[in-house]
Amino acid sequence: MRIHTKLHESDFDAAAEVAKVDLVGIVRHGSRSHDHAFDVHLEGAGTRRPNGGSSGAGSGYAATWDQWGIFLAALYDQDPDMLCGSKSYATYENRKDFHYQTARRFDRGWPADYHTNHTWDYDRDAEERRCRRCKAIRRWR
Repeated sequence: MRIHTKLHESDFDAAAEVAKVDLVGIVRHGSRSHDHAFDVHLEGAGTRRPNGGSSGAGSGYAATWDQWGIFLAALYDQDPDMLCGSKSYATYENRKDFHYQTARRFDRGWPADYHTNHTWDYDRDAEERRCRRCKAIRRWR
């Protein structure tokens, strides 16, 4: 994931520790909208392989949606204006957008109903999807 921010690599290391993930790749880039950007690759407790395969440095499995959420929440606590994705195709435009899309699931750290494999209800016309196994909600703008 590309993350545009004012934060430094050490902030990403700390967020990875909080989220209990392996930061297996982080590459700094320029950014037109922020001080700089990083391409970030995480591995964690997921049941699937990460996109692009494993680098061999981590667990070999993708970070879960919850682990990504904890990781990003820790970063947004430090930089509320951080942008995930790109200006044209933002995954999360800023902290407010992140918490809206995740229904504030990561406001207070680890969710009580954390698990490794969310199964989302599918409704093409719905503005949100709910996990069939817990209270997690994903929203779209």
